Amino acid sequence: MSHSIRLAGPWEVEPLGGLVFPEGDAESRRMKLPAGWSELFGEVAGEALFVRAFNAPTGIEGARLFLVFEQLQACVTLSLNGQVLAEHAEPVNDLRVEITERIERGNRLELVLKCSPIAGKVCGLHRPVRLVIEE
Repeated sequence: MSHSIRLAGPWEVEPLGGLVFPEGDAESRRMKLPAGWSELFGEVAGEALFVRAFNAPTGIEGARLFLVFEQLQACVTLSLNGQVLAEHAEPVNDLRVEITERIERGNRLELVLKCSPIAGKVCGLHRPVRLVIEE
């Protein structure tokens, strides 16, 4: 049996390496996700940092925990509490990473995405990020 918790928001989103928001601003912003790359930055390629703090669920002794990302279509570096859990130099579609042994009471999830939006193709966090609990 499994169930999931959506990590919808707030997320801190920070453009990296010269990328800017459509208004020309490169300062980090708090926003609710999911939102596709084009919604955040327009039809430009680049790299951005997405940060989400969350608390560990309670009453889950013996359960396995996973972070699940769907349809990213991006290069990704995923860190939890300062530890890199996944790194993909080539674009990945779906990503599922077990965090059972790494989760703490309070957690900091960091995701660096490198997207190259192509006409008709969506990339980024346009689908809900989920914390899946498998009992």
